[in-house]
Amino acid sequence: MAESKRLLLESTERARAIEQRLAGLDREIQGLRVQATAEMTAEHERLERQAEESVRKVFALAEQEMAAAAKAARLELKSYAASLAVELAEKKIAGQITPQVQRGLVGGFVRSLGR
Repeated sequence: MAESKRLLLESTERARAIEQRLAGLDREIQGLRVQATAEMTAEHERLERQAEESVRKVFALAEQEMAAAAKAARLELKSYAASLAVELAEKKIAGQITPQVQRGLVGGFVRSLGR
């Protein structure tokens, strides 16, 4: 009988130790779940911030490229307008200078050199 009481106490003690370990495992598993959830949330937020920053960079680059393209277009337009103005002036002057006017201009220039 003493033997059976001792065996019963040992088995009860083992069962209590196992239950304590299981309870500890449940707490540990719950702790791991909480930690994993927190890490996933943090990673999700980090990825969102990174994506938002990437989008901002893309928009900034696009704005810079559009500004550069607009500036280049304005410069090209100014150059074209200047070219047209010179061409129009040449045609206007060529249409107004007759041989008689040309002789008068050349004669006036020659006289100014003689002074």
